[in-house]
Amino acid sequence: MTLLDRSKDILKRLKSFDTAKAAAKEASAYRTRAAQLTATAAQLDRATSLNRVLENCHISVGNNAPTNRGFAERAAKLKEEFSKDPKSILQPRPPLEQSFVGPVNALSAQLLDRAAGAWKKHVEDSLGASPEELLLKVLERLGKLTPDVRKLRDLQEQGTRLADIVPASDIAAVQKALDEVIALRDEKARILSKIEGVPPYVITFIQQTISRQARLSDLDAAVQEWLRKEDLLDAFHVVLG
Repeated sequence: MTLLDRSKDILKRLKSFDTAKAAAKEASAYRTRAAQLTATAAQLDRATSLNRVLENCHISVGNNAPTNRGFAERAAKLKEEFSKDPKSILQPRPPLEQSFVGPVNALSAQLLDRAAGAWKKHVEDSLGASPEELLLKVLERLGKLTPDVRKLRDLQEQGTRLADIVPASDIAAVQKALDEVIALRDEKARILSKIEGVPPYVITFIQQTISRQARLSDLDAAVQEWLRKEDLLDAFHVVLG
């Protein structure tokens, strides 16, 4: 093989390499675009599915749903252009991030926020309000109620965590979370029935003892009767001065 022939062969190989390199670069661009669109579609599907599942479980997500703002038409247009010229998906006009991906991701975020708010409200409404911390501190001083007060605090923390974690967007996950809410609600109601059975005048007396302002005359017949009935009278001692 002459030097000229070798030069031609090297040039041919270089051209082939450049062609392969360009093809690989283009393929990488297609993969990047495909991953971007797939992630965008998956996020929107999760958001819409979650809203739909919550509604099916009778959890209202509200009437003011964000609109799709013509995304279906834009997607159809992109598909049509891609079928005519596959390279059009790489540099569409207007830019895909501005005309489709960005707005769709923003819509998904709105739908997810909407679902999260609806779920949080449902959990909080189901569990109901809890006694004020000051009252709990008072009742916690009653040895007999100490375990119940601590259990109630634990239930409150569980409820807060449950309200802050939106279930996955399928009916089984939402139903499982709803079962947890019901279990928490029933347990909380059981404990509250014991705690809320403490008469206000007893609570007042205990508050006075905690602040060391209780007088012997505050331990009247009604207070003594309730403490004796609950076997708590021995928990209090008279201190001079």
